[in-house]
Amino acid sequence: MLTKTFYLLFYLKRPKNFGSGKMPVYLRITANGKRFELTVKRECEPEKWSLKMGGMIGSKEEAKRLNSYLDSLQSKVYEVQQVLLN
Repeated sequence: MLTKTFYLLFYLKRPKNFGSGKMPVYLRITANGKRFELTVKRECEPEKWSLKMGGMIGSKEEAKRLNSYLDSLQSKVYEVQQVLLN
């Protein structure tokens, strides 16, 4: 069965005991309405996160590193999707 829908979303997930500081970054993959979430083992300050962009705002080294990592992770997920479809 071919995948009719496939979406990727990077977002911050607030821990239950969260007070302040950095929050973990998660990746949500949705395929045919079924969700799968996993942590990407990176953290970001909530005020520096852009939900629209799906990454960290800014041009400093920290933002560049995190966004580059998220881009490479996204590419790998799409490669795996193509392998599975073929």
